[in-house]
Amino acid sequence: MIVPMHKYTFLVFHADYHPFLKGLREVGVVDVVKRTKVLSEEAAERLLLQRQVTEIIKQLRRRKIEPGTEKPPFESGADVLNRFRDLQAEIESLNQQINSLNKEIAVTEPWGDYDPTILHNLRKAGLHIHFYTVAPRRFNPEWANQYKIGVVNETPALIYFILVTEPGEELPEISAELVKGPEKPLSQLYQRREELNARLDAINSELDTMAATCIPLLEDFARRLSSEMEYEIVVSNTLSEADDKLKILEGFAPVEAAKEVEKFCNDHEIFFLRTDPSPEERVPILLRNGNFARLFEPISRLFSLPKYTELDLTPFFAPFFMMFFGFCLGDAGYGLVVLLGATLYKK
Repeated sequence: MIVPMHKYTFLVFHADYHPFLKGLREVGVVDVVKRTKVLSEEAAERLLLQRQVTEIIKQLRRRKIEPGTEKPPFESGADVLNRFRDLQAEIESLNQQINSLNKEIAVTEPWGDYDPTILHNLRKAGLHIHFYTVAPRRFNPEWANQYKIGVVNETPALIYFILVTEPGEELPEISAELVKGPEKPLSQLYQRREELNARLDAINSELDTMAATCIPLLEDFARRLSSEMEYEIVVSNTLSEADDKLKILEGFAPVEAAKEVEKFCNDHEIFFLRTDPSPEERVPILLRNGNFARLFEPISRLFSLPKYTELDLTPFFAPFFMMFFGFCLGDAGYGLVVLLGATLYKK
């Protein structure tokens, strides 16, 4: 059945309005009339923040870490959110550095590791080191006799070699590609990559700790943001009269909750009007059915909730769905009997 509703109009002095809203939220049985579909800036900010917190909770749960008994290393969900953002930004930066480093290593590896002091001493002596690559079929062995050439590495695709020239000596014209030499020793690049990966491991370990201890903090934070967003929505749907001195708020509450709502208003000296909803108004729908029929309420919500003046069809779903599944199970049962009979007959 559809729970009958009363419509309330609250008239509140502006100085008492925010305490009134907080008290009304604690009563928790009034659905405020939405006058605008556009969220206020404050409500939109809280909605965005709530979605971010919800996404962080999902990411932490995907780590599949068992909840721990130790105390969370943070005081609040906001602290967890800020730390998570910092770690995610650092992870992104580290991944970019590692990708760039992997490319540099791929270019440097064919040249092997070297001692930077050797190249420094050669350059100090006036010698110039040039790096070349060439396809094996185009490499001329006579170059080694004609020029100061040293082959560094040979692969099926390329031959890597260096050519040394003295001061004033021009580069020879050879059929090979002059390339940029490695800027850092390979061992240094490997070490740097290990450091970055170690930092990534440390961050993942911290995220695992968050997943084990901080999800309840984030869930509480998300609920608080949702409550604050609803509060801002209520504020943005409030009418103001008499030069903003009088605040007018409309809402609906179940008839059975009338005593609780009106007691709150009388205790706080809030003027209110109670009326029955008109057929043209969009009244919030609250379903209340027996234990058995309540099982079928998700089906009602799946199609569409009835209007306030319409009939709740939820109790009628029960017999028809029972018959439907009964027919399905009956067909399956007959099929199982036929299958068993055919199997026994075949044997």
